[in-house]
Amino acid sequence: MTVTPRKPGDLTSAADHLFYEVQMARATALGLLSGLFPIGPLHDAVLEAFVIHARNLVHFFFPQGAQPSDVLAEHYFPEAQTWNAHRGTLPESLAPLRGRANKEVAHLTYDRLALTEETKRWEVVQVLKDLDALVAKFCAAVPPSLLSSKWSAL
Repeated sequence: MTVTPRKPGDLTSAADHLFYEVQMARATALGLLSGLFPIGPLHDAVLEAFVIHARNLVHFFFPQGAQPSDVLAEHYFPEAQTWNAHRGTLPESLAPLRGRANKEVAHLTYDRLALTEETKRWEVVQVLKDLDALVAKFCAAVPPSLLSSKWSAL
């Protein structure tokens, strides 16, 4: 895929939105793991928020069917292959995330009828661990001038 060059200012501004996605994925995961939300509607709302933010990050790092206006990790590098070499392969915990998020959270589908308690379970800890590893790889590889000041908190 040919990377459309982006202005440094646009990348820095987009990095604020990326930071929000990272922050929300972490916060919702920690909320789920805290036990603060017992099984029920509030637990499910926090879980769904986690899944959507995690899906957004997976798309940022490993895009499929990207639209011209999508912000992607590869935009922060002169060539997409540069990022692809840094990121490595899609972690096993993240591979089904996009499809599951689409079928189980973002869209009302008949596929949900076949879900069992076992197949409905989300591996929150592993997903967060793998996303954090990708965020670390991204931060280590991207020129710091393209990240906003918010990133210093990470």
